[in-house]
Amino acid sequence: MNLAAIRTVWQWELRTFFRRPAHWLVLGVAVLTAACATTWLIALVARQGLPARLDDDPIRQFLGPNLFLVGTVMWMAPLLTMNLVAEDRRRGSWELLVTSPTALTDVLVGKFLAGWTVLAACLAPWPVFLLVLSVWNGQATWWRGWCPWPAGAGFDIEPGVLLGGTLGLLVFSGVLAAWGTLTSAWSRRPLMAALAMAGWLGLLLVITLVLQWTGEGRQPGDWTGWLRPWGVWHQLAEYSRGAIPVRRLAQQAAVITATLWLAHRTCRWVDGGPR
Repeated sequence: MNLAAIRTVWQWELRTFFRRPAHWLVLGVAVLTAACATTWLIALVARQGLPARLDDDPIRQFLGPNLFLVGTVMWMAPLLTMNLVAEDRRRGSWELLVTSPTALTDVLVGKFLAGWTVLAACLAPWPVFLLVLSVWNGQATWWRGWCPWPAGAGFDIEPGVLLGGTLGLLVFSGVLAAWGTLTSAWSRRPLMAALAMAGWLGLLLVITLVLQWTGEGRQPGDWTGWLRPWGVWHQLAEYSRGAIPVRRLAQQAAVITATLWLAHRTCRWVDGGPR
């Protein structure tokens, strides 16, 4: 792979992204959703306190599969990845790109990294807000009439929960970017790529709900055991508990690599032969 070519494609995709007002709107809504979830977390802890069971801890669930985060990813990932390849096909610039001296692999990796960067930026407010709550208790006083000042210590947040949850969001956004690259490589229209990505995420959500309903397939011989590798929201919860599962990291890195390879093969098939 040519690192200079990959960097050029990555930079070009990011510049194109930030030139579109609609994408700034997506970023704004992502930040607003994270802020709403933070408000919900403050109210929940203030009303009920921290539960005895760690799995019920709202702080641990904040960077896991909570309603706000799942809802954000379900609409955000298809919108942010649908243009990676399909938009170039629609505008007619894809042929010029793949017939240039730049290898197809470098083009796809650069686009994937751009999609990963954007998705990670949209999910970044979640750990940032949780970090703020570690030094702020959600209340404020006013100093000299204009400067908000924290009124007391923040929540007792374990560093492992914050680091593990942040790593989980980073890896998860990489997996989403790889899937988005694949669906965009398959389609000739961005809308079709978005619908395919949304359908795939919906299927994975159903699988996760089935695992939750059946006890996550942990019992020996459980018929849902083979579904566990596809329960991506359950995997995100593993990170948010404060653990860093090395085996899971290796699996997700393999998924990203295999998905990009499949996107490469898909581009060749859709475009009518090797490039």
